[in-house]
Amino acid sequence: MATTPLNPPNLATTLRTRPAWLVTLLCWLIVVFDGYDLIVYGTTIPALLDEPGWALTPATAGFVGSLAFAGMLVGALGAGYLADRLGRRRTILWCTLWFSLFTALCAVATSPEVFGLF
Repeated sequence: MATTPLNPPNLATTLRTRPAWLVTLLCWLIVVFDGYDLIVYGTTIPALLDEPGWALTPATAGFVGSLAFAGMLVGALGAGYLADRLGRRRTILWCTLWFSLFTALCAVATSPEVFGLF
């Protein structure tokens, strides 16, 4: 004979929740790693200017660096829309994967144009 519990569990209280400080820390780390590529670019500009096949000038190196900010603008505008459609968690995970992949691809760029695209 089956019995029913006197006090059924409340679904809202049985779901595992993460503390707000942990979510804040993870988001802060994502922002730090997203900005890390600009720090790396700033430190590698002298080596990129000396790269024989690229023929970079300081002006073109500055333009390539500014493309990162244009990409951030497009990404920020698109991420809000995606978060509304796909959910916040899924969007932040995919965006983190996306910028990590393209940051890694910068290491194998064959020209300034490809580097700027990545």
